[in-house]
Amino acid sequence: MESELGRRFRQAWDAGQQPLIEDYLQQVEEADRKSVLAELIRIETDLRRKCGDQVREGEYEERFKEFAAGLWETVAFERPAKPPSADELGLPDLGRFRPLRVLGKGAFGTVYLALDEDLNRQVAVKVPHAHIEDVEDYLKEPRVLASLDHPSIVPVYDVVRPGNGPCQVVTKYIAGKSLEKLIKSRELTFARSARIISQVAEAAHYAHGKGIFHRDIKPANILIDTNGHPYLVDFGMALKLEQLSSGPEVAGTPMYMSPEQARGDSRLLDGRSDIFSLGVVLYEMLTNQCPFQSNDLEELLRRIIGQEARPPRSIDDRIPRELERICLKALSKHISDRYTTALDMAADLRKCMTYTPQPIDVTQINLPDSLRALTEQLAENSHDIWAQQRIAENWEYGDVRNDTLKTHPDLVPYGGLAENEKEYDRRSVISTLKAMLALGYEIQKPQNG
Repeated sequence: MESELGRRFRQAWDAGQQPLIEDYLQQVEEADRKSVLAELIRIETDLRRKCGDQVREGEYEERFKEFAAGLWETVAFERPAKPPSADELGLPDLGRFRPLRVLGKGAFGTVYLALDEDLNRQVAVKVPHAHIEDVEDYLKEPRVLASLDHPSIVPVYDVVRPGNGPCQVVTKYIAGKSLEKLIKSRELTFARSARIISQVAEAAHYAHGKGIFHRDIKPANILIDTNGHPYLVDFGMALKLEQLSSGPEVAGTPMYMSPEQARGDSRLLDGRSDIFSLGVVLYEMLTNQCPFQSNDLEELLRRIIGQEARPPRSIDDRIPRELERICLKALSKHISDRYTTALDMAADLRKCMTYTPQPIDVTQINLPDSLRALTEQLAENSHDIWAQQRIAENWEYGDVRNDTLKTHPDLVPYGGLAENEKEYDRRSVISTLKAMLALGYEIQKPQNG
């Protein structure tokens, strides 16, 4: 029988949300993760096999190295005696690459998850649509990618030209989900949003240094792997420095275009246009909406060119002020007012979300004996406040802490706590009292009457 967490995981998979086991493990106590992991792996392997995926023995062991080997005995790795053929799955014949399922479709072609049967590894294979006749134009993106070597840019493995079939571009397969889906799930914290955009900005800066401008940065073109690492993908619209022209040219996804892209002014296109698009993506991650919206294309382009973005904190005042400043700087209408480089933006984002604790120095403060009784009273009160809150959230006493069942061994009166638990509460109170003394406060009991 599946647990509630397992049911939610299966429902998310059935809904096409590509849930990550790692995300679900964070919802349970560390002591329970091994058993929960076994259940989620069984569910995921079952669903993957139904989609035609091959589950490789040792695959999950590599992915979850921190767990004991005994876990794998609970997961069955049986494979069909004969894997279903591409024809049986309704997929095209890709030669040595056995297609498993469709990953996505774009303007130029369809991308398949496939098994490279020679090297026994999963890859992504992009096949052009039937109407694409210009092979050289189709090969533009893989040639751009082949010139780039960055940990946040998906590498090209090969280009295969079968004698009687379409040209195939083979790249690394990124197991995970797109940032677009992650935004819709509303699972992003402000810190995680800043971290993702900083890493994508570093990838964009690397490409800019090679004279390549992406021109179509958007959530659908950012993939997040199972470790949370982002990849900038789909360089199909990328422009090389030597390709810049003086004529009008509108290219990219309208909602994420820079003002100069919206005007079709290719003379001004450089890395700062990608920075504007990064600002749009960051804005959407922070507020769950794009800064410029309209169902009418002409009106949308007009707003991108002339309308200032609404400050993110006016939508959600929990957004850190510095994060809002970075976002709005990237969204500056005038190209010269934006970050000079994407690396500068990445540095600001890292600095913004870097927390450096600066506690009050209490090393020279001694707590007088007269405050010992007060310390004990406040420690008991702190425990009671904590317990009251837990009980209000329907927690109950249990021999062990279990976040799923909502049980906790410390839901007892203060006097019944183990001495080490009492000491934990005391230390917290003592630190606060010492900080007050260090700041010059006097702590004394008022006289009666």
